[in-house]
Amino acid sequence: MLPAMIKLPCLVSLVMLLPVCNQKPARLPSMSGPSQMPRVESMPSLIFLPEFQPFVSDYLMTAPTLDTTTLQAFAAVWQREGAGICRHITVDTLASLSRRAAAEVTALQLPERWWEKIPLRPVGVSADRRLILFGQFKEEGLPLPSHHPLVFRRLTLFAGYDPHRQRLATVIVSIGGWVEE
Repeated sequence: MLPAMIKLPCLVSLVMLLPVCNQKPARLPSMSGPSQMPRVESMPSLIFLPEFQPFVSDYLMTAPTLDTTTLQAFAAVWQREGAGICRHITVDTLASLSRRAAAEVTALQLPERWWEKIPLRPVGVSADRRLILFGQFKEEGLPLPSHHPLVFRRLTLFAGYDPHRQRLATVIVSIGGWVEE
């Protein structure tokens, strides 16, 4: 069981949260409170969301309509910064997020450049309209090992993008899953 919050080096914090894929639009509470570690201007906050925990953010989970220029600018920033950010996402951190399959995740070897295999599209916007949240449906995330043949699990990413500064503010990492019968 994970404590409510563990502060780690590299400006990484574990916060109890849950992915919001396939949920109705909703306003969620703020992520900018005291549970966040201060971040260096050049590196976005990296937040790990334990599996099955409620998602807490300052985003309205309604996909915004964006122009091609904004989409291309985000893609360029993600391409430039994604590798450096995702280097902090390891098998050990994923195992610590897992509630049901930590042992199976520990045996995982993350594919090279795995972050490029996860599609990121606009899924929300901050209440102040300053940041755009990019993410994916959990079914599109990177496949992770499971503890049961009917359970499917995926690594999911969400990125809070500031289009005015053309930089990432936050990257959120979690595990989403579902059962098929």
